[in-house]
Amino acid sequence: MRHRAYLRKTRFLGIIEAMIELNDYLKKLKEALGARQDWLERSDMPKLKEDFRAFHTALAVIYNFFVKKGYIADDPYRNDAKTGDLKVPEAGVVNEANKRDQIGQWMSSLIKEIDFLTNFYQFSVENFSQGKIKIMMGLIKYINWTRLSSDTDTPVTQAVSGIITTARRSGSDPVALTMLGDAVSKLEITTESIANHLKLISDFNREQYKYDLRINVTSAIPQNELQIATIKKRFASVCPKEPFYPELAEELIREDISEKGAALREAVLKKLAASGEKQKVAKQEVDYKAIVIDALNAIGGAAVTLIEISIKLSANYELMNNKKNGVWDKLCKLIQQMTNHEADPVFYDISYQDPNKGTTVRERLNYSTFSAVIEKKSKILNALAARGSAAAKLEAMDESQLVDILQRNTKDMLAIHKTLSALDSFFKTNVGHADRGKVRGIKPELGALKNAISRANQKMQEYQSLKEEAEQFKKLGIAKVD
Repeated sequence: MRHRAYLRKTRFLGIIEAMIELNDYLKKLKEALGARQDWLERSDMPKLKEDFRAFHTALAVIYNFFVKKGYIADDPYRNDAKTGDLKVPEAGVVNEANKRDQIGQWMSSLIKEIDFLTNFYQFSVENFSQGKIKIMMGLIKYINWTRLSSDTDTPVTQAVSGIITTARRSGSDPVALTMLGDAVSKLEITTESIANHLKLISDFNREQYKYDLRINVTSAIPQNELQIATIKKRFASVCPKEPFYPELAEELIREDISEKGAALREAVLKKLAASGEKQKVAKQEVDYKAIVIDALNAIGGAAVTLIEISIKLSANYELMNNKKNGVWDKLCKLIQQMTNHEADPVFYDISYQDPNKGTTVRERLNYSTFSAVIEKKSKILNALAARGSAAAKLEAMDESQLVDILQRNTKDMLAIHKTLSALDSFFKTNVGHADRGKVRGIKPELGALKNAISRANQKMQEYQSLKEEAEQFKKLGIAKVD
């Protein structure tokens, strides 16, 4: 009898000890999850958003290249506002007879989803559920940029890979092909980077899910009844609208009641603390050149937008020009082509408001020359935004040269933005009434240009402020301290 009583007492004390250990673990886990979420919000989410923004930019470069070269058909509804929730676009079997339209539609749908994610989706841990992460992974792998080949298992990847191969073999327009290559490389890099960021968030979600499961479900279940079926039954009554993940419930059981439970719990705490710990690093001097290069990269991001604008303006020009293309006009154009004679310049009378004087300024714009300016500027900006050899050239320049390049390009972009705004209004008001519904507006793109200029200016202001501050400390003969 005494032996049985002793066994019961020992078993009871063991249960009490296990409960104390588990409660202690829950306190540590709650603290670790809070610190981890804070780190993800401050450090990981901004980087993830930048990666998605870079992904969107590179994808738009490829789409516009395909459209310009006639490999795919432009989607006329691409710039319409996206409605509904985030989703992975559908993609079926490629129909060779309708391939241009199909690939154009698929890529356009993908760009629209990534654009919505980049510009309208709130990047916070609570909005990145496991379901949303699965959709985001589907978006970056919709076209397999890390394995572009004809033998991949998705029709859209096979088709895009074939188009890129054809473009490279054509050898035409080396500058455009370089931009294409840079964009493909960027997509490969950002795909892997985004996947890594999403995995960090997914790992956090798993541990948060198990913590919530312990608090809301398993805390009311005796340890000797802790089984998947029991947990699932209680979960259904306590959290009827939430998804149940049996593999995570299995992990919880192993961590809480198995022989290796203590070691498994310790591993979870270490994993959560791995990237969230604050590392003490030696104070570094301000890298002024890096700030200016960041500003150049920011304004360089407008390259893709200029290409998009160029495509829309060309369509508007054709819409307007076709009205004037009578038999005589067509004959003159044919003679010019046969004799290699340059076409006569096209002038448009545009107007805009002078922000300083508040008066209307009228200007006679040489459209042909302005189109060439946009094309040239997009190539220059692409070099400023690019990595690799272009980045190495920027690094090799001294600080004053970089500042000069930034100031010149910022000034140019402000002037281009002003003219584009006026040109947008011109087309909308001067195309015939019957065709005004076909005019392709560029207001979203003008907003994107303004944002790129603004980001560059912010970086430049940061550079100037730090320079002035350092100069003041130098005059005072003291070193700057934090």
